[in-house]
Amino acid sequence: MSSSSVITTTRENPEKTLSRWSQPESHAWGQVFEPVCAAERARWLRQGMFLRMNRWVSKQIMHLFAFIWFKFTVHGKQSLPKSGFILAANHSSHFDTVALMHAMGKRGTETYILGARDYFFRFSFSTWFFRTFFRILPFDRHGEFGLGLSLAHEVLKTGHPLLIYPEGTRSPDGQVQPFKPGVGLLGVELGVPIVPCLIQGTFACLPRGKWWPKRAKVSVTFGPPLDVNDFRSQLVHMSLSRLSRKVASELYDDIVQLADATTRSE
Repeated sequence: MSSSSVITTTRENPEKTLSRWSQPESHAWGQVFEPVCAAERARWLRQGMFLRMNRWVSKQIMHLFAFIWFKFTVHGKQSLPKSGFILAANHSSHFDTVALMHAMGKRGTETYILGARDYFFRFSFSTWFFRTFFRILPFDRHGEFGLGLSLAHEVLKTGHPLLIYPEGTRSPDGQVQPFKPGVGLLGVELGVPIVPCLIQGTFACLPRGKWWPKRAKVSVTFGPPLDVNDFRSQLVHMSLSRLSRKVASELYDDIVQLADATTRSE
């Protein structure tokens, strides 16, 4: 069975699927992603005037809310690449996305977000709302995750940033949780830079299980992009699954180091 057929047909956990991929003798980068069919592309990636206007309005509302509600600081914005890239951020609050869109400025309006299908797309209205206003793409974190990765592939090919929360869910205590390997797979397969991003303060503003936000000091720190080409050459020594986990682990370490550096500077 080819790696492409595994990724598009599996109903098992992504961790188990990754463990089944063997080390190829000559790997064709990017070929594990099946092309997105015309119907799915139209549903999730179309760019009509109505959608562009709604998304612009939603981003302005997020900017205004962040400006009014947060005491906001941004560091390392110059690290953001001009072309398509993956933004890998820690996740502890629903306000993380608001903070990131505000911190990224114009690039925030171009960004797509990979979100959990079982959380954001359970109902017809929520599917329409999050797709229309926030450019959230569905990712099935418990079953067939081929569509989510393939949509992410399409977005990155067109030069858009893609926001991923590699922990897979919000942290229950505000501490950075271990990263899932999907972010590493996307990065090395597509050859796009991955920017580690530390978000601080949003957990104090709106932690998991709370519905009313508090005012808080929020900071967003972008680290130097991770060059995945340095990892691609290592595929001759390890499997793709192990390589994906290695990239995810390094991103985790980068964000923890950003947190440590921020603590020392305070």
